[in-house]
Amino acid sequence: MTGGGDRPGAHDGVFHRDDEELLAATAPFLLDGLEAGETAVVVCGKRCGDLLVDALPRHDRLHLLAPSDVYERPAGAVANYQHVMERYARAGVSRVRVVVQLDHGGTPAEWMEWSRFDAVLEHALGPYPMWIVCTYDRLRVPEPVLVAAALTHRHLRTGSTRTANPDHLDPAEFLRRTASGGPDPIESGPPVLDVADLRDLGELRGAVRRAALAGCAMPVHQVQEFVLAINEVATNALLHGRSPVGVRLWAAAGRLVCTVTDRGAGFDDPFAGYLPGNDDGAVHVGTGLFAARQVCDRVDFEHVADGFSVRLLLG
Repeated sequence: MTGGGDRPGAHDGVFHRDDEELLAATAPFLLDGLEAGETAVVVCGKRCGDLLVDALPRHDRLHLLAPSDVYERPAGAVANYQHVMERYARAGVSRVRVVVQLDHGGTPAEWMEWSRFDAVLEHALGPYPMWIVCTYDRLRVPEPVLVAAALTHRHLRTGSTRTANPDHLDPAEFLRRTASGGPDPIESGPPVLDVADLRDLGELRGAVRRAALAGCAMPVHQVQEFVLAINEVATNALLHGRSPVGVRLWAAAGRLVCTVTDRGAGFDDPFAGYLPGNDDGAVHVGTGLFAARQVCDRVDFEHVADGFSVRLLLG
């Protein structure tokens, strides 16, 4: 089995309505891997994890991980999977089979960001011998998540049957279609900080920190992390964009939104910021965006009438 062409990785979806359908599509998949000398990993909540573990024989190559061990934010989750796969590769593991049950959060913004993660995951893990099966409970998972999942998995599984998904979108295409959620409602009001022509990053960090702390009632460490994320994106705009660079910040109880806009052409890499930058000592746009995605709940970028804009959201 390969993911198609010369891709060792594979990414399947399972849509089920009850425990019986879930187990029929996942337990034999994991058991086949164990019998073939492969490693099996279950990344599920307690109930789903217990169901799968109870359906399988005890085995030292069967591992159960809590979702919190892997998932916090999408960019970090992709990196976690890469690190896991590299660790298994160093240990000589031929292939890793993974069954995943992901909590997509409680808001439309979270649903979309984790759906985008599915597309990024397929792209990032294509070169690795990792076969991932994502499970979706049709009776509990929000409909928008189900709709997106039907586009982000190359194959679908029902019982012992695995078929190519005719509705699958190329990951880059899916990300481009969902590249920006548009302005946040908080942006309809006046910003608490408006820098029209950024010149000094040190001054910007101080001004953002003061304005954010005064307006959002978030813990200091969260605000400071958000300040550093803005600094990374603003640095990108100064180095790679075109002046003037504008920075606008909105704050409300438990929420921060910031836009960084320059007059340049921007970039058209839908995976920017979801994957670590190149380790070659050079400065890359993706490196700063990757750092920002580790902190923010969402990072959008879009071409606007007068240039290119990055939107960072926390809370």
